[in-house]
Amino acid sequence: MEFLQTLQKAATSRRLLPFLAILLLAVFAGAAALLWQHHHARLIGRTALVSSEVAQGFKNALAQQAWGLAMTAQPIAMDTRMREALSANDTERLLADWQGLFETLHREHSLTHFYFFDTNRVCLLRVHKPEKRGDTIERFTAREAERTRKPAWGIELGPLGTFTLRMVQPVFDSERLVGYIELGKEIEDILKGRWRPAMLAARRLGNLPMAAGTGA
Repeated sequence: MEFLQTLQKAATSRRLLPFLAILLLAVFAGAAALLWQHHHARLIGRTALVSSEVAQGFKNALAQQAWGLAMTAQPIAMDTRMREALSANDTERLLADWQGLFETLHREHSLTHFYFFDTNRVCLLRVHKPEKRGDTIERFTAREAERTRKPAWGIELGPLGTFTLRMVQPVFDSERLVGYIELGKEIEDILKGRWRPAMLAARRLGNLPMAAGTGA
């Protein structure tokens, strides 16, 4: 009698084994799903935090360099001899007077662009490339300076795929607009230098923000 009861219990246990196995798998699957959701939420939070830090740091670095360009352009715009040459479209005098300064700023502060425009945004002189002139500048920064009659700066993508920080300073003789100065600096040192560790961290987390822009 006891032997039959033992057999019945064993048979009942065998019938319950598949159900118990399925139940255990469901428990493990549910626990794994909860762990994954928790990990995914933390990953998203860390990604957003790093991306925000990179964006803010990048913005601050650009603002500092734009301020430096503005501080450089202001005394040039106030120079009486420069205003006279710009008003007269005297490119030879502009080049003779300012090529030395450009070479110094290029060597010591990595300045890469130095322009003089007339009142219609026609390029009178590229100090960094004197042989190229006469084209109308359609970049956003130049148009914004024309629209507001105030300094304007921004990042623009050049034809060679390099990002350049540009600052355009209107030049006035009393209240009469006589033209514009533009200073520019390629910002590879910001993109690949100071913020490289934070940008690599964002890339590892899978959410590296990409910059975009237009210009020529």
